[in-house]
Amino acid sequence: MKNDFKGDFELKFKKIISAVLSAVLLVSSAGVTAFAENKKEYNYVALGDSIAAGFGLHNDGSEIGLSTDHALMVTEELINDPIPEAYAQVFGGYLEELGKTHGYKTTATNLSAVAYRAEDVEKTILEEGYKGPFATWIFETFVGKGASVPLAEYHEIFNKYLKEAELISIQLGGNDIVMGILNPMMSAGNPVLTSMGVSIMLTLFGCDMQTSIGGGLQTLANSKDDITYETITEAAEFLSGIAENALTYVDQSAAQVKSVVEAVKTVNDMADIALIGMFNPYGNSLEYDGQVKDMSTVIKNIFARAAEEVSGKDIEIQEAEMLSVEELEELTEDLESDVDALSEISAKMKQLTQKDKEKFAKLAAVVADEISYPLQYTLAGKSVEPQMLALNEKLKEIADATGAVYIDVYNIRNECNLDPHPNVQGHHDIADIMYANLSDMIAKRMTPVPEQVVLNKTEVTLVKNQKFQLAAEVLPSDADQTVKFNSSNRHVATVDQNGVVTAKKEGTAVIRVRTPNVKTTTCKITVKKQEMSWIRKMFMKLLNK
Repeated sequence: MKNDFKGDFELKFKKIISAVLSAVLLVSSAGVTAFAENKKEYNYVALGDSIAAGFGLHNDGSEIGLSTDHALMVTEELINDPIPEAYAQVFGGYLEELGKTHGYKTTATNLSAVAYRAEDVEKTILEEGYKGPFATWIFETFVGKGASVPLAEYHEIFNKYLKEAELISIQLGGNDIVMGILNPMMSAGNPVLTSMGVSIMLTLFGCDMQTSIGGGLQTLANSKDDITYETITEAAEFLSGIAENALTYVDQSAAQVKSVVEAVKTVNDMADIALIGMFNPYGNSLEYDGQVKDMSTVIKNIFARAAEEVSGKDIEIQEAEMLSVEELEELTEDLESDVDALSEISAKMKQLTQKDKEKFAKLAAVVADEISYPLQYTLAGKSVEPQMLALNEKLKEIADATGAVYIDVYNIRNECNLDPHPNVQGHHDIADIMYANLSDMIAKRMTPVPEQVVLNKTEVTLVKNQKFQLAAEVLPSDADQTVKFNSSNRHVATVDQNGVVTAKKEGTAVIRVRTPNVKTTTCKITVKKQEMSWIRKMFMKLLNK
């Protein structure tokens, strides 16, 4: 009985152990499977400014509002519910379809930040708690007090997603050129320049002309006690210098973009990087002058209102009509319509005659047309084109130097208006161009490179005419399983491309298997003389007697 009890107990114990081991193995294999599935993930991250963010597209297609646009702030909520028509998400949809064919789960995360320059993106990546100063000013001024607080969280958000990325696109630089103009305008302490900067910024954010002009005039009215002949002259001189500094802005912008690439590599040096080029944000058709005229109206109104404050005369504001050279000459009479003429007036005695005041008032309006033209052209299309093309050449050089891929999107379809942000079609164009240039590279990355090939046998002994099946496995298992077999001595043993070995005659041969990237392994084949069976041996003995 004791032995039976002992036997039953051992049997039950073995069953329990077997069940436990099975459970452990099941959990382990499930864990391995889950790990393998998680590892087959392709993550794409977009870095850029308001254009890449999809600012102005708005989920419901309603009119743009600076404080209500869904793309305004980078948050986890926006990341989880992104602007679907922004090119990062459109491209992400293409990635999803490509991933399905390779068994990969894909993600597309848009970290593009409104009112951020390349310099701000670089510092956000490298410095914890950094807040872009210009973005901070915009949010606090136009959205409300405390609106800039989430900017300090960008560092953690950026680094979280950049570290896991296989592909990072960067579209920065154009914003730096514009900000290179607007920043000194806004920070010069000159009420005329500050007011123009406010109007221009509102225009660039897609506000209508009335709102843009109104914002600048309100700013001017709040500082009217600080308006002098000298501040108007300084504003005109600043505007005249913009065209002269155009290439300086381009060089500065390119250097900042390169710094972003280097910052990204400090976080993730394994990701592929795509540098997305610039496009002419005001339409590639240079026949359209409407945006230049509209910008003239913005600037002229600021100049004219400022002139009213110092001349004591009401000035009639012309609508969006540019003055001809003849009209300029007639209007200014004996005064040259340039900065020198305005400076000459501002240097005169503060007590002007009524005639002097009238001349000054007229000249201020003229300067708004003629001297501000460099700014109008820079921000509204004419000078933007050579600047954007020059920046694109710099971006190509950066791509070559850093191992990034340059993507040319200059000829996307775009609206001809003052809002520099692409419409839905423009975003789709960018995504299409990105996919055409990057899909092959992405597909290769989704197909792991063979690292090793193993055979089911490394040595086999056969006799003549005997066959043996060699089975090859390429590691990792999701790599391309294509292999080729060959024999070092086909007289001894042959092998077909399915791995079937056929013994031919006595001797040795080495069967070699290799992957397309020349990972190899071998199996030694020994062919021996076939021994007679005991029945045949007895039969042979009988024959010999």
